[in-house]
Amino acid sequence: MLFALILFAGKAASAGFGSRALYWTSALGGSIDVDAAALSVSDLLSGAGLDLTVAAACVLLALLANALVKTAIAFYGGGSSFARSLTLALGVVFGAGTLAWILQP
Repeated sequence: MLFALILFAGKAASAGFGSRALYWTSALGGSIDVDAAALSVSDLLSGAGLDLTVAAACVLLALLANALVKTAIAFYGGGSSFARSLTLALGVVFGAGTLAWILQP
């Protein structure tokens, strides 16, 4: 159900407002479920002719939003030490993804 909702929101935003709105729906969807947001973007990439650079940026935004939500949960649930450890690990993952996006041909 959640995947269908995020997929619908992504397609509707993309059709109605273009790729700029897709950035917002990817970030919002990623804060809830990054897998659904990534699958929604990949569906638009294969079916609607979405640009690969835009798709990669949308997935990175979804991952960033998800990481921010997880860090907030870690801070409130596990304390600042746990949140710092998680932030470091997620920062490395996000940094690697951003580097791969920048270096893509």
